[in-house]
Amino acid sequence: MINKKVEVRDSEINGKGLFAKEKILKDEPIWWNTNDIKVYRIENISSLPKEQRDEVYKIAYRVNPTTVICDTSIAKFMNHSCNANCWGANDGTPMDIARRDIEIDTEITTDYGVIQCVVWHTPFDCSCGDPNCRGTITENDINLPEIKSKYKNRM
Repeated sequence: MINKKVEVRDSEINGKGLFAKEKILKDEPIWWNTNDIKVYRIENISSLPKEQRDEVYKIAYRVNPTTVICDTSIAKFMNHSCNANCWGANDGTPMDIARRDIEIDTEITTDYGVIQCVVWHTPFDCSCGDPNCRGTITENDINLPEIKSKYKNRM
């Protein structure tokens, strides 16, 4: 489920994105797990029909070594930023919360290198536009010392 203060709009980062239509306060929930989740075993992804496989490659993230999940709600439009304004709750709850206050009309982003979704893509060039952009996002970003320091218990 997605916070009622969030809507989908055209994004300069990548196609469509999530945007704040009202101010969102630090630690306010952005997304939380609902029944909009599809679960896939990694070994079966290549045998899916092309349209379904493309969706998995685009929006899935790994939850364990053999399984990925896809959120089919509008949360699937949350784009990556190297300076994301949302991150995972640190109490084990499957939800993303605001990392800082998010002003009206600001795109809501998460760091794909932390949620390990890029395991389904070859490394990709980042287009977040942040001054501290890493340039390329990989499945190994989660192991970078600066990422571990930045996100500490949020990974």
